[in-house]
Amino acid sequence: MLDRTRRFFDIKYQASYVMTHEKAGPWQLLTLPPYDIIPKGLVAFDQIRTTTPRDLFVHFHCRDDTFERFWMPKKKDLMLLGEFHGALPTDWSQFTDFDFGLNLWNLRRNRILANVLLENGIDILPAATWWNADSLEHSLDGLPRHSLIEVSNVNTLGNPEGDRVFNLGLNRVRDVLDPLAIVLYGSPLTRSFDGPPILFYQNSHYTGNGCSYLNQEQLQLIQEA
Repeated sequence: MLDRTRRFFDIKYQASYVMTHEKAGPWQLLTLPPYDIIPKGLVAFDQIRTTTPRDLFVHFHCRDDTFERFWMPKKKDLMLLGEFHGALPTDWSQFTDFDFGLNLWNLRRNRILANVLLENGIDILPAATWWNADSLEHSLDGLPRHSLIEVSNVNTLGNPEGDRVFNLGLNRVRDVLDPLAIVLYGSPLTRSFDGPPILFYQNSHYTGNGCSYLNQEQLQLIQEA
């Protein structure tokens, strides 16, 4: 490959990370290491410039256009993110009515950028995402076992089919990854869950609050477990 072509693919597709990092499964998803420190709270990426507390994890459960520019992060963006305790992987959207290739590309680049952040000294709390029941066969490939794992049900609000698929995925995360605890960002579960502790962080975009903090009773339960 010509150097000029390689530079273009590095800029457009982060090709060097894809080609040189460990991958897993038939979808060749980049792997993530385990993480076990419970976040005190979460704040959205589009709010970090106005957020005073820095003892939080940054999440990307906001509109894709608010962090699209972060695909090739600038040094000042990495330095700002590094002021926080850590981050979740980016969350470029995956939808049931998207083309398979588009969903897979967004899933792949979420993993790619998570590795970019790790190599810039930013702790990453692994996140599990999926878009339908069939995608669960491989979308968890490369995620660590016996780790904290984050999931979100933000996009399933008021959507019976979305809620059904979310519950399928939650059970799959439990059975395949055997997490220490599941970090849930969004809305409380509406059914009982037979599995590891659920650490719930409220969807701050719906409440109008910039940050979401872990309920101290939940923190005490997981510390005593």
